[in-house]
Amino acid sequence: MDTPSGKSQAFDIALETSTRRASLAICKSGSIEVDYLADNVAHASDLLPLLGKSLDKLGLQRAGMRSIHVGIGPGSYTGLRVGCTIALGLAEGLQVPLVAVPSVAATAWLALQPGERGTVVLDARGGALYLASYLREEQGLRIEVPPTRLKLADARAFEVPEGYLLGEQKALGLIHGEERSTHPWRIDSLPHAGALLHLGLQLMAAQGPSTPEQVRPLYMADFGA
Repeated sequence: MDTPSGKSQAFDIALETSTRRASLAICKSGSIEVDYLADNVAHASDLLPLLGKSLDKLGLQRAGMRSIHVGIGPGSYTGLRVGCTIALGLAEGLQVPLVAVPSVAATAWLALQPGERGTVVLDARGGALYLASYLREEQGLRIEVPPTRLKLADARAFEVPEGYLLGEQKALGLIHGEERSTHPWRIDSLPHAGALLHLGLQLMAAQGPSTPEQVRPLYMADFGA
């Protein structure tokens, strides 16, 4: 649907595919709408159709897409590859800026209130875990520990910053056994595309778009041990 001036209404989108339940968000006129894929569907075959349905529902056309924001994990191997590939294809095809956002940052944004600190912990499998620590501010996040891969053998000796432990209960138990932890837990904290879009727009305003080389799953990057 076109606006009265004949131009497509401008909007921004985000794709978050690091978890089993992928989501997408669309922001127009400052309002963010979030849609989810069902848990049992494939990211590759269903994410683009979901985007089409969401745009139709809001009366939008792809030509109005202003920017794309994509979660880069850590998280699901297949999901992240699909999300990054779709985001790169859309950005190239529509010639719009693309911003890569760690999915763990979206988790922290959702789980914390302004002034609170939290450490997101994920099972990295293969005898390791991922973690990242943030301070939640009024409009964004301050990174205290960037996304890091930590061997389980080193996890219990790791000095977790003050604040909450965020993530799935199984993963949190890998870093500090429940009986030993002095940190309060907020379990089952998961990211979604709405939070990711909010953070992505902030990143783009502060730093500009990401390069194509930066739009890749964090598990493929060189970080941590």
